[in-house]
Amino acid sequence: MTGTHRPWTHRAAILPLVLAVGLAAACGDDDDGGGGSGDGGSSEGAACDELRQLQEDVTSLGDVDLQAGTSELSDAFGRIGDDLDALADEVGDEAQPEIDALKAELEDLETAITDVSTVGVSGVVDAVQAVTSAAGDLARKVESTSC
Repeated sequence: MTGTHRPWTHRAAILPLVLAVGLAAACGDDDDGGGGSGDGGSSEGAACDELRQLQEDVTSLGDVDLQAGTSELSDAFGRIGDDLDALADEVGDEAQPEIDALKAELEDLETAITDVSTVGVSGVVDAVQAVTSAAGDLARKVESTSC
């Protein structure tokens, strides 16, 4: 390859969009206004707000300049971790397995992106698929119990 063009950076830049679509599709927007089996308290709305914030921060990963290094990427993953912690505070233990699973998959994705020259784009794609699955599981759990 010549110059500083790295095709994987362009592919990696669209991966957060895939994650966001997975989160949005899993959470859905039911028009009946109905929630899950939550108790209808104020934490119900807060849990949904935290889930939306998580979706926004995952989507913002697409704005990270991977060519500038991994500091910005680490900051973005830190915000997502904070979002997951806030969501965990709102939904309690009920969704903790899904939150833990998503955290683990996000760590694997961060490693895959950072080590793309070693694992290749296919390693990143595999990590994205795992994150999308875990995010969907979490969104469905929160949707069914708290939104």
